[in-house]
Amino acid sequence: MQTRNIMRRALLVLLVAIGLVIAVLVIVLGIALEDPAYEDLEIETISGERISSENQRSWWNPETLLDLAVFKIGNALYPDQAYFRDGVESVDFRTHVAAVRLSPVAWNEEGLYEVEAQTLEGPMDPAFRVYSWHSNTAPTLIFHHGASEVPFDGIFEAIFERDSRGQLPSVNLIIVRTPYHQTGRLELLEGAATMSRFLALMAVCVRLDQELIGVLRARGVESIGVAGISLGGFITNRHHLVFNSADFYVPIVAGTDHAAVLTNAYPAAPDALLQSETLRKHLDLSGQWARSAHANVFPILGRYDGVCRLEEQGPSYGEMPVKIWNRGHISAALSFRALRHVLLRRLAENP
Repeated sequence: MQTRNIMRRALLVLLVAIGLVIAVLVIVLGIALEDPAYEDLEIETISGERISSENQRSWWNPETLLDLAVFKIGNALYPDQAYFRDGVESVDFRTHVAAVRLSPVAWNEEGLYEVEAQTLEGPMDPAFRVYSWHSNTAPTLIFHHGASEVPFDGIFEAIFERDSRGQLPSVNLIIVRTPYHQTGRLELLEGAATMSRFLALMAVCVRLDQELIGVLRARGVESIGVAGISLGGFITNRHHLVFNSADFYVPIVAGTDHAAVLTNAYPAAPDALLQSETLRKHLDLSGQWARSAHANVFPILGRYDGVCRLEEQGPSYGEMPVKIWNRGHISAALSFRALRHVLLRRLAENP
């Protein structure tokens, strides 16, 4: 009888624990999956150099916990596929950009356009989708998706959802597909097996941006912006540093210290982590950032971001103003209405 009572109590405790876990998950997902209007967000604007750990509230909040759970589980699923597992040596990023050769970039209508790319790491498969084309004079946004986002245009479509008549504002919208983003997460992990290949795939996007901008200027477009989320935000910042040919840039939940991300949320292979100086040489852009002007860059960071951590990415922007949303990495990316507001307003404000 005593054994049976103990088993009943243990079962009751287990059921209560499971119930609490489920309740927490419901709360976490409920908060993270909210799609608040821009006016309902809590936002602080502060210069990057003044951002520290004091600006990041407790990590014990639903949005940070969701980030950590998703990324830690993702890493655990592929323990043998860590970033840079086959080496961290590479030429510098600008050399990769200069080496990229693309097939002609052109379009006649909305749709997906495949591009052939030759790089120092061999052929790659970028593409771009003309999601909305209004006119040759309309303000135009070039957008970059996040790492391992398949389909690559899922979040982008949610941000710029067409109205009931199938219409959008009077703007042109283009999204770039990063190489290694046609099938799923494992594809990018193959692309990130070496530092050289990882830099090359970003260089392809930067070069494709530049080709797109050249075509847009030739057609008569006067206002062009480049924006991106997470990995796409780092690519956005790299284009700004290499070419700065767009009128404005909006990196979202991304900074200039890519090395910090790849030593926590996306942990590099153990051997790569031992070569921290090389990692920082290729992935930490904050030194370059400090030596140039950035009046046309408008970064957004998440206070609760467990991936691109505020206390790491904020200072990497130096003295420039940074918008801090009270969101995490995933929840900021899923704030479709607020992102739409920001990006369309930026297009409208740039002549």
